[in-house]
Amino acid sequence: MRTVPELLCFVSVLGRPFQDAVRFILLGSRSNAAVKAENLFLRKQLALYLERKVKSRTTHDATRITLRLSNPLKGE
Repeated sequence: MRTVPELLCFVSVLGRPFQDAVRFILLGSRSNAAVKAENLFLRKQLALYLERKVKSRTTHDATRITLRLSNPLKGE
């Protein structure tokens, strides 16, 4: 008989592809107007950064560790 942690691990392994499939379907079902609006916003942001010649900030190791620990799901 399996223990509870093993069963939870098994369920999470099977659930991950299902979650990914749902996210893929939801992203694909976005309207063209929503995609165009997001692209327009991002282009304006890029133009603003290029116009002001904003340089990216240097990220130190301490900052990377803090960001990684504050959002454990990102980067998996």
